Order: sequence, then structure tokens, then C-alpha cells
Amino acid sequence: MQDYRLKAIDSNKGIYRWYEIKQAPDLLGGWSLIISYGRIGRKGRTKVMSFHSLEEKDKFLQNVLKKRLSSERRIGCNFATRGRKEELFPSSLGK
Repeated sequence: MQDYRLKAIDSNKGIYRWYEIKQAPDLLGGWSLIISYGRIGRKGRTKVMSFHSLEEKDKFLQNVLKKRLSSERRIGCNFATRGRKEELFPSSLGK
């Protein structure tokens, strides 16, 4: 299980954003995604999403990562991570 830390930085456009996703099993046998986001240097916001199955969580996670890694049209630049794209979309998540 992997956690994700993404940043979108473009100083010319004044874009300084961060996005973090953590995964954890919950006490009822399901899964939770803890999603935090905001402007770099600020507190930000946090959402917790619960899923009944691992497959449901993985599908949602894949969609969120695809959206964040193709955000140039919405915010002005894409989010990036230090990891390779293959690490973000392992075969267990499907391509």
C-alpha cells in the first residue's frame, strides 16, 4: 500500500498547491482514503472517504490520480510527484 504526495508549482502563474492521499484499512473491514489538499505553506483541508472493498477503493484512487496528473487545463499546471508514473499506476490498479 502506497501513500501519494503531489505538488503543482508554477511561480509565474502563482500556483503553489499540494495534494496528499493516504490509504488505511478501517475497523469494519473496509478501506479509507484520507485526502488532504491546499496551498503550499497553508493548513489545507482533509476529507475521509470510506469504501466497502479494496477494488472499489483502487478504482476511485486511480481516477483521482489521473485527474490530478492531468490538471493543467483546470489550474494552469499539472501536479507532479517524485515517483515514476509506473509507481503511481501499478498493475493492481489497472491502466
